[in-house]
Amino acid sequence: MRVLLILLALALTGCASPIYRAGDTAVTRVSTTDHPRPSVILIHGCGGTQPHEHWMGILDQQGFNTVLIDYISYRGFTTICDKNAPISITAVASDVDQIIAWVRTQKWHKGRVSAMGFSFGGSITNTFTDPKNLEAKGITAGNIRRLDRIVSVYPQCGIGALAEQTLTPTQVHFGLSDYWTHHSYCMVDRLDKSNYDLIYYPNAYHGFDMPGVSLLVNGHHRVEFNQQAFDLMKVRLVEFLR
Repeated sequence: MRVLLILLALALTGCASPIYRAGDTAVTRVSTTDHPRPSVILIHGCGGTQPHEHWMGILDQQGFNTVLIDYISYRGFTTICDKNAPISITAVASDVDQIIAWVRTQKWHKGRVSAMGFSFGGSITNTFTDPKNLEAKGITAGNIRRLDRIVSVYPQCGIGALAEQTLTPTQVHFGLSDYWTHHSYCMVDRLDKSNYDLIYYPNAYHGFDMPGVSLLVNGHHRVEFNQQAFDLMKVRLVEFLR
C-alpha cells in the first residue's frame, strides 16, 4: 500500500523526468525505430497531450518518428481550456525552436522535420508561418525557419494568425461546424495560397480527429469525433508530410 501511495504522489506531482526540456516545454514521449526517418513534432491543445497521443501510432505506421511535447505542465497547469490563453504562444514557439534543433541531432532522425499543432497548439504552429514576426518580438526562430512542413488543426487564429505569405508549405484543417475556433477567424481570403493547403470538413466539429470523443468544454464548446473527416484527414496529412 505504501508503495502505491508513493507512486500515486509522484504521478500527481508530475515528477517524471522528460526526455528533453527546452525552457518550460518538455519532450515527454518519442516514437522511433532503429532506422533514421523523418520526424513530426506534435503540439497539443488546451487539454494537454492525451487527446492527441493516438497520432503517434498513426504516424509511426506511416514511416514517421513522432515527438510529443508538453508545454503546460512545467508552466503549472493541467489544462488551460477554462482560462483565457494564460500561456504566451511566442514563449512556446521559442522553446519549440530549440526542440527542432534537438530533433535534428538525434540518431533516429533523417530527412524532414515537421510541426503539427492542434487547437491552441495550432495557434502556435500558425506563428511558424511568419518567423520574421517572431524574431521582431525577440524570439529566436532560426530552426523554425528550417521546418519542412507546418500543420495546424482547427487553430484559433484570433490568438495566433497565419501569415499572408509563408515560405514553408503549410496545411490547415478546419471543421465547418466548429464554432469554438471558427475558420472565419483565419481570414483565409487574404492568404497567398501558393504554399497553403486549406482543407475543410463538412459537419465536423472541434476535435473531429479524436476517436470516441463527444462532449461540451466549458459548457458550450462542442468537441466531437467525425469518422469521415478523420479518415480523410489521415490520407491528406500523410500525403502532405511525405
